[in-house]
Amino acid sequence: QVIMGGDFLQFSAVAEHWAGCAVLPGALEHSDMVREMAGSNRLVLREKRRSDQVLFDFYTGLSDRPLAEILAEARARFPRTSRIAETTLVISHARRRSINQQRNRHDRLPGAVFLRAPVSGKTGTGPESMWVWPGLRLVGAGSGPVKKGVFETVAAVTEADGITVTLHSGLSLAGTQAVRTLRLCSAITYASCQGLTLHGLVRLDCTESPHWGIKHLSLIHI
Repeated sequence: QVIMGGDFLQFSAVAEHWAGCAVLPGALEHSDMVREMAGSNRLVLREKRRSDQVLFDFYTGLSDRPLAEILAEARARFPRTSRIAETTLVISHARRRSINQQRNRHDRLPGAVFLRAPVSGKTGTGPESMWVWPGLRLVGAGSGPVKKGVFETVAAVTEADGITVTLHSGLSLAGTQAVRTLRLCSAITYASCQGLTLHGLVRLDCTESPHWGIKHLSLIHI
């Protein structure tokens, strides 16, 4: 039998626990269960297929070096520029919402329509008020017709008989529905970005946080 697994060097679950106990790094990869199921055979794929050689060489050599050394090298090789990043990766939802609101207000075009989010009991992850206009890129929140992690672009916004937001995919949403199922995406949390294809310039934020580590830096290959 063939058992296919993901990259064990990828960002792991936040506060990963099982039955009240912390899951140690490598617990699944080196477990007797996986060894037995695979008949003591393992094939590791190491040929790059999705990123350029510079990034590949960098992030495949992260695991055996001190974080401070790696971070210093990353800042030197991939310095922050004056260009505005299309996507900023952050740790906390508070930081994500702050950057998104700032960019949303700054980039707002004439004729933009304001969608006011309902009061939510969710802290940091619930709906957020936003200005919307044709051309604005948003991401699905998984709480409606737009699937979580799916990027959408606004095609039109009308206010006749209530606000209607039409997406380039052809989907039309009432304003109240759009604000519940779509989120601003100038900033995305590290924990939410895995599996996404991010185009343009991507900035890694929160590198001074005590919760930031090598696995956050390894996300540079996206």
